[in-house]
Amino acid sequence: MTLYLIGVGVSLCFTVVRYAHAVLVRTFSTYHLNLRKIGVRLSFIPGVSWTRTGEWREELPVALFFSAVLVALSWIGVVLPLIEGVASWWKRMTMPPRLKEIDWRMHNVDLDAAEVERLDFEIIELTLGAEAAARVRADLAEWKSARANR
Repeated sequence: MTLYLIGVGVSLCFTVVRYAHAVLVRTFSTYHLNLRKIGVRLSFIPGVSWTRTGEWREELPVALFFSAVLVALSWIGVVLPLIEGVASWWKRMTMPPRLKEIDWRMHNVDLDAAEVERLDFEIIELTLGAEAAARVRADLAEWKSARANR
């Protein structure tokens, strides 16, 4: 029982640190400010990097539910974020040079909306191909027109 409670405590600490980091990133990060220029925001839900829909208040209960489940699962709530961190690090280390350059610019340079959108589509073309990029462009145009009609 003691080992379980220690796991819950460590998992709770991981969760608090993760949410504090998320709030700081959303407040001060150049990357987040660049994404906001094209109507995208970073998500609070684990495993979802960004979203075009809704407000953060709408997804916070879902994120807190996932966090509560991870805390209740004790050591799984410690191991899972560590695995996610290693996977994220590995993904960045094995990125092609052009993607690393785009990623660096998105995270470190204050870009205008047109440049952010161009780089976003370039990332999609490099990772998923031209056909997927065309579909995303069509979806984005539809989303923008729906947003303008509100």
